[in-house]
Amino acid sequence: MMKVVEHTFENGLKLLVREDRSAPVASFWLFYRVGAADERPGITGISHYLEHMVFKGTERFKKGDIPNLVRGNGGVLNGQTSFDYTLYFETLPSDRIEVALQIESDRMVNCLIDPREVELERTVVLSELEGAENDPLFHLHITVQSIAYQVHPYRWPVIGWRCDLERITRDDLWQYYRRFYVPNNAVAVIAGDIDPGRAIELVGRYFGDLPRGEEPERARPPEPPQMGERRVKLHKRSNLAHVLIAYHIPEASHPDIYPLLVLESAMNGRSGRLYKALVEKELATTAWASVRMLREPGLILFGATAKEGVPIERVEEALLKEIEGIREGLSEAELERAKNLRESGFLLSMDSVSSQARMIGFYEMVSSYKQLEEYLDKLKEVRAEDVARVAGRYLTERNRTVGWLVPEGGASGAVSGGAGPEIASWSGGDGEPAREVLENGMVVIAKRNPALPIVQVRGAIKLGGRAEPPELGGISEFTAQLLMRGTENRSAIRIAEEIESIGSSVNIWGGIDSVGFGLSSTSRNFEKTLEILADCLLNPTFPEEEVEKIRSLDLSRLKREMDIPGNVAERLLYKLIYPEGHPYRYIPGYDEETLTRMRREDLVSFHSRFYRPDMTVIAVVGDVDPREAIDAVVRAFEGWRAEGEPHDPTIPPVDFAESGRHEIPMPDKSQTDILLGHKGIKRNIPDYHAFSVLNEILSGFGGRLFTAVRDEQGLVYGVRSWYVAGLGEGPFGVGLGTNPKNVGKALRIIERELKRIKEEPVSDEELDRAKNALRGRFILSMETNWGVAHKLAMAEFFGLGLDYIRKAPELIAAVGREDVIEAARKYIHPEKLITVIAGAVGG
Repeated sequence: MMKVVEHTFENGLKLLVREDRSAPVASFWLFYRVGAADERPGITGISHYLEHMVFKGTERFKKGDIPNLVRGNGGVLNGQTSFDYTLYFETLPSDRIEVALQIESDRMVNCLIDPREVELERTVVLSELEGAENDPLFHLHITVQSIAYQVHPYRWPVIGWRCDLERITRDDLWQYYRRFYVPNNAVAVIAGDIDPGRAIELVGRYFGDLPRGEEPERARPPEPPQMGERRVKLHKRSNLAHVLIAYHIPEASHPDIYPLLVLESAMNGRSGRLYKALVEKELATTAWASVRMLREPGLILFGATAKEGVPIERVEEALLKEIEGIREGLSEAELERAKNLRESGFLLSMDSVSSQARMIGFYEMVSSYKQLEEYLDKLKEVRAEDVARVAGRYLTERNRTVGWLVPEGGASGAVSGGAGPEIASWSGGDGEPAREVLENGMVVIAKRNPALPIVQVRGAIKLGGRAEPPELGGISEFTAQLLMRGTENRSAIRIAEEIESIGSSVNIWGGIDSVGFGLSSTSRNFEKTLEILADCLLNPTFPEEEVEKIRSLDLSRLKREMDIPGNVAERLLYKLIYPEGHPYRYIPGYDEETLTRMRREDLVSFHSRFYRPDMTVIAVVGDVDPREAIDAVVRAFEGWRAEGEPHDPTIPPVDFAESGRHEIPMPDKSQTDILLGHKGIKRNIPDYHAFSVLNEILSGFGGRLFTAVRDEQGLVYGVRSWYVAGLGEGPFGVGLGTNPKNVGKALRIIERELKRIKEEPVSDEELDRAKNALRGRFILSMETNWGVAHKLAMAEFFGLGLDYIRKAPELIAAVGREDVIEAARKYIHPEKLITVIAGAVGG
């Protein structure tokens, strides 16, 4: 299945190619064998800092050129730093993949590391750190990590310590770059719509003549065996308590990794041991296990967030009981379930060429890409006694580190006052989609893609603004959560066990405009998974016990969300934009008041009134014949009939709300999160694509806001404009996080840019780049079965036509300069923006 062509050039660069013709997309990833574990005290975080600097330009590609070039060719790009590697990638229409090779070959040897840019980017890196520090869990994770490792450099965080980030020099960065960014320390990966021979020829053309460097010296002292339990207790402002437990495990290439991965899956999921023991018994809101696969000995982590009012000691006791219990091994049913989950997860991770390239490169960094070729076979060989053996060997008291995060006061405060390149349209899978309207009014769309033995489904039930009474805002979300908590045919635990035992996943979620649902499964288990999904949608019983359990868990979850300034700001912004009684007040979800008010009979009534087949669309994409897929839907939803007339799905219009500035001080936060917004657009407006082009010019990597606020001033790590376009007028806004001392300056720049786009026509270059970026991303979004299913379902939902996935790139291409400025003048109003500031206010 995982056929990879390997080629090594004379300069030491290794190339790995995976051909996949399922979509006209190719993805290029360049991995360097350097990460946080190659650093030393005094320069921790330098790998990540250098990753930022690599985007700042070369002699050939000036500052801002690289993101603009990729976006202008319809692609996406990014970078990432980890413990063992640093990576850069570009995913593009396959006939544009040379753009990636031009960029990465130049960046390997010609980065400028300009001193002025080093200082500007220092503020950006510190902003990224401050954003992470706003989450109390970040502090717990890096503290446990630094105690679990006493010697090995895995002990410091990838982003680095603040004291080092403030002192790293341009010379430090330059020497680090020259030392590690050499062909013989790199691995290139190409996956997608490209012939391996052609890939080798192209990479050789751009990289083959680059000089081989000296072999980098590495100082990674081995971690000595842990001789006893280590403990740490953090006191931070947080709404909930958290516990994190770490055990040392072997490196990724060790054969024990496979039973450890099976152990992880046995612990996770709604039918897994941790959920049953901690979440179902209402001790915790979340409980999980995670294997950290590293090139050298890593960790397996177990974590839980205590439910409000539950002592952290009880949570740790329950967590340790399950960890110790796994030493006795798994039942055959548990073993089969865990292995099926890992198999389906592996197959689904291969669903896009981007993820294929990432997986190949990741395994090559921590072990060997050849491990992927044997992955499924090795999983099948795992026995229950293997799981018991590794649990007994590694999950011991002397080998563990335990961390607590104990709340110290609440987290939130009170509110105060020329033509670009041509990009082809998408033509993927196997033939045209099939569409059929069933007797009950349900619309089914099916498309075959035989590339992998998997099937994915995306569906929606249209609701609209009049479905939710104002006093029960968010009831759609609460109702959807209960659908998998018991039906006329299955209990909650049986639903979870049946789904996870065959390695499938089913999800149902509620929103204002619609109820969404989806599934992922292997081809052989598609019909069984679909039947379970249909049972949950059609026959829920809303057991009183489950209603109260979910309510209790969600009240604790809301507390956890309110630890994050961005979440606090978002909820307030929506309530300021939309008046009392408007359904879009609850787009971020219900609040404590409405959640406490909802009763079981409200959920039963909402389901019976608004879950209707004649308001439902379902799209099936994957390795299944379209006719067979439609027939499977007919069988699964047999007997579902619409009663009475359908409801009105329209959303009431809204006026602009009063502008103003609102501050929410949150002590113990490092960064200020800012949201600005006002009412925006509906999806079905004639100038929708003009507005989307306008937003692309403003937002994104290389957009006007990014350039003005980050690239030119270094004030933020991230800034973007955004909009939600649904059945009604969703919001338009701008979001960013910055140090408190930079708030005023950042806001002035944003106001300037929003006014400028209304007053000055965009350049032809900006327009072409934005249109190509949107057209390219539209195509890239359909490199997965889920992406195709989502696009087909939403085209039907909004009445855009089955051919929309082919027409959309043409509609974007037709947008002109006058269309953009007209959309800006019509829909963007800086003087009407509401500003919400949360977190570290003042400074």
